[in-house]
Amino acid sequence: MSEKKESHVGGIEGKMDVVATFYFGISISLLVICLIVSAFESSQKTGLSVFWLALGLISIAQGFISWILFRAGAEIIRLLKRLNNLPYGGEISRSKAAPSSIQKEPQQVNKFVLIEERTSSKKVDSFFCNECKTEVPADATECPKCGTIF
Repeated sequence: MSEKKESHVGGIEGKMDVVATFYFGISISLLVICLIVSAFESSQKTGLSVFWLALGLISIAQGFISWILFRAGAEIIRLLKRLNNLPYGGEISRSKAAPSSIQKEPQQVNKFVLIEERTSSKKVDSFFCNECKTEVPADATECPKCGTIF
């Protein structure tokens, strides 16, 4: 009875993962190029060595942030597709927490059900009009004081 999930290739979420990896690779390449250029003697004589190092660090930081944003966008698309029972490419990330810290069955409290259970046992004799705040019998269809129709 194990349900086999059919894998789906393609979709925007897969392309976003590829673009994220590609962009991060480009920023790593820029860091290496900036380190090489900063090591040149001409850069060290003119004082541009620090500029090239800073440019390399900025490019790697920008690449890392973009990688995170693209991957998060792809993850959101996968979750939305799964929610709507559409095929999606790739895997949805899972929590890496220890199994003992994960609850087996989450406790869900539906406040509306609890309120309904509390009030359903009571017989309501009357209620108050929203307009004039007059107490009205439960079987009334309009307020005797202001004429508001319920």
